[in-house]
Amino acid sequence: MDHFNIAARTNDKRAVIAVHMYPTQAAMLDAANDFHGTPETPLGTTCLAVVQAFVGFNQPQAIIRLCYQHVGKHILVHELTHAAQIAYRWTAGDIDAKASEHFTHHNEDFAHLVSDLYIALHRELDKRYTIT
Repeated sequence: MDHFNIAARTNDKRAVIAVHMYPTQAAMLDAANDFHGTPETPLGTTCLAVVQAFVGFNQPQAIIRLCYQHVGKHILVHELTHAAQIAYRWTAGDIDAKASEHFTHHNEDFAHLVSDLYIALHRELDKRYTIT
């Protein structure tokens, strides 16, 4: 397993996200299930990547777990959306109850929306321009 950190600033705070890259999907799922600590509700075998939250160094942290088999733009943007939600909620401070209910790293609909829009935008830009 390879691992590294990525970071960005938001709301005058530095958000650090750990990224763990596994050689196989099975190894990634094993690590995620071991970390999750609930063997009675393991992650399904259909998970292609996972973001998990925890509290460390007195602030919420995120781990993005990826596997070489399923690294693509769509998955990267989707998982970054989940990780960004963890970081943003920590840096934003008090979020009203209604927003808090939906703005969590468990919101699959939001992550799919962001990643689907990214892919659609990238596809259209690729047709028209040379981008890097």
